[in-house]
Amino acid sequence: MSSNERSVIVTGGAGGGIGIGATRVLAQAGWRVLVVEIDREAVAAMQAEAAEAGWHADVLFADITETDAPAQIVDHALELYGGLNGCVNNAGVGLVKDSTEITDDQFDTLMAVNIRAMFRLSRAAYSALEARHGAIVNIGSINSRATAPGHAVYAASKGAVESLTRGMALDYGPQGVRVNCVLPGLVDGPQSRKVISRLTDDAEGYLEMWIKSKQALPYLTGQDDVGRVIAFLLSDDARAITGQSIVVDGGTLAQVSDR
Repeated sequence: MSSNERSVIVTGGAGGGIGIGATRVLAQAGWRVLVVEIDREAVAAMQAEAAEAGWHADVLFADITETDAPAQIVDHALELYGGLNGCVNNAGVGLVKDSTEITDDQFDTLMAVNIRAMFRLSRAAYSALEARHGAIVNIGSINSRATAPGHAVYAASKGAVESLTRGMALDYGPQGVRVNCVLPGLVDGPQSRKVISRLTDDAEGYLEMWIKSKQALPYLTGQDDVGRVIAFLLSDDARAITGQSIVVDGGTLAQVSDR
C-alpha cells in the first residue's frame, strides 16, 4: 500500500510543537491525515501553511478527554478514509510546579490528557488498525528518563506513556499492530519558545546556552526532525520494531553533566 493510500490520526496535530511537525511530514509524504484539535487558532495557522505549501490535512475539533471522543474520532476517520493505518497520540499538557503544591485537580487533568486519553484512543482504534496491520506512535518525553525540579507529575505521566507503550506492544503485537514511543527533548518551535519566554526575557540566549551545554549536537531539534521519526515508525520500514522508545534529543540524555 502506497503512502497516499494510508490514513493516520494525529491528536494535537496543529499545535506549535511536535504535532504540526508530524502532520506536515506525513501529509507531504502523501498520507491522509486527520488532525484532532481543540485549538482553532492553531488549526487556522496550519491550514494557511498547508495552502501555501501545497499539502492538506483534514480536521476534527474534539476534546480527547471527553467520554465519547475516542469512538467519535475513529468513526470520523473511517468515514473519511475507509480504514486506518496509524494513530499518533501526540496531544498532551505540561505543568511546571513543585510536587508539594500540585492540587488533586491539576494532577488528575495532567493524567487525563497525557495517559488516559492516549490509552482510550488506542483502544478505540485497535480494531481498525488490526485490519490493516497498522501502527501506533505515542509521544513521551525525555523527562521520563531524567527530569528537573517542578516536573515530577509531568515526568510521571510521561513515564506511564513508556510503560503503556511496552504493554500495548505485547497485547497488540500478535494481531500485527505495532506500538512505539518517541521521547523528544527540547524541540524548537513556537510552543517551546512560548514556554522559554516565561523563564527568561532572552529566549535566543537561552537556546544558545542549551545548544552549547545541554546537548551534543550543535543545532536544535526541529519539529520536522521528530515528525520524520514518527513517519518512520508508522512505515513498513519499521515493521520489526515494536515496544520501543526512540529518543530524539540531540544528545541531551547522553551526558551526565553540562558541557
